[in-house]
Amino acid sequence: MAATTGCIAARISRRFLVGVSAAAAMALATVDVNAAAMTQGGLSVNIRNVNGAIDSVVLNGRDFFDTGLAVSDWGLSGPGFTVRGTNAGSAPAPTTVTTDGGKIIVTTSYFGIDVKRTYSLVSGLDVLRTKTTLTNNSGAAKVVRLFDAFDPDQDLPANFKTLNDVYTLAGATVAEAEGLSSGYTSLMGSSVSPAVTGFLSGTGLGIFSASGLNAFMASPTDPNGALADKGYVNANLLAIGAGDKIKVSFDHAFGASQLDAQTAFTLAQSIADVPEPASLALLGMGLLGLAAARRRKA
Repeated sequence: MAATTGCIAARISRRFLVGVSAAAAMALATVDVNAAAMTQGGLSVNIRNVNGAIDSVVLNGRDFFDTGLAVSDWGLSGPGFTVRGTNAGSAPAPTTVTTDGGKIIVTTSYFGIDVKRTYSLVSGLDVLRTKTTLTNNSGAAKVVRLFDAFDPDQDLPANFKTLNDVYTLAGATVAEAEGLSSGYTSLMGSSVSPAVTGFLSGTGLGIFSASGLNAFMASPTDPNGALADKGYVNANLLAIGAGDKIKVSFDHAFGASQLDAQTAFTLAQSIADVPEPASLALLGMGLLGLAAARRRKA
């Protein structure tokens, strides 16, 4: 028990490399409450209420992200503002988390950029899809960086380290973390949204500043299968005109083996997003209008 407690304390101190104390990290974990959950087969996903970040992903009883600690993060950076780290010890912007038609919807706003994140499970696969829509209501064109960072630990409590690699799969650059003892594997990437995907350098476990995000995007790391305690990141550089919106997405596949995760990811790339209920309603109205016009013409 003492050894396990010591490992967890060390883990927290390593995560918050920007000077956040272990006590502050534990306090953050304590107040983070799950607002929404999704389950499909043996895969369960929990999203934090306070910031809309992932709290846990559990496959067949195995947690990939060590529930309770700040192991997943997302944020935005651009001219005139810095990264708003959702789990890096800084307070996030006011965030709303809701469920809608089996999906989890996160909404917030950063310096005139309205953000809508949609989490969904790809039907029949152990794949979590994250789609983010950014709407620029700032009144001026902006160039922003959007990131998602994770620190996979699927062999806990025995080992924080994973076998880490970056390669091309199904037309996408993916970052993969495989548990040394269990073989449980997670990998992430996108074949539809251009992104910088890879691991953080050194012993990095998260993105905590604009400079850290820029450094990652300039030089993402490929450990080439090395065993280490590292975080992986998916980041986009986006130019958004005044009043415009842009959408980006990536898939996060999980498996009881490397082959399982790779197969799930590959299959997911051929499955398009299911439209959200509002979009379906608009589509239905459009089809009805088209049918009526055809009848009038006839």
